[in-house]
Amino acid sequence: MTITASDLAGKTATYSDATFTVSDDSNGGLSSEDILGIVLIVLTVILLGGVITYFVISKKKLEKKYK
Repeated sequence: MTITASDLAGKTATYSDATFTVSDDSNGGLSSEDILGIVLIVLTVILLGGVITYFVISKKKLEKKYK
């Protein structure tokens, strides 16, 4: 395999004889457990942000009401 790279100035560099080995483990991707864990973490962070926002807004409304 030959790899050629160039920059915005038009300079190029070429490297020949690049060899890559692809095995079963190199392209495993994410498992369903990994994806589920990521989704649960994202949902938890969104929910926590919503709860914090609710309490901040509620506190401001109470302060405004009792001023």
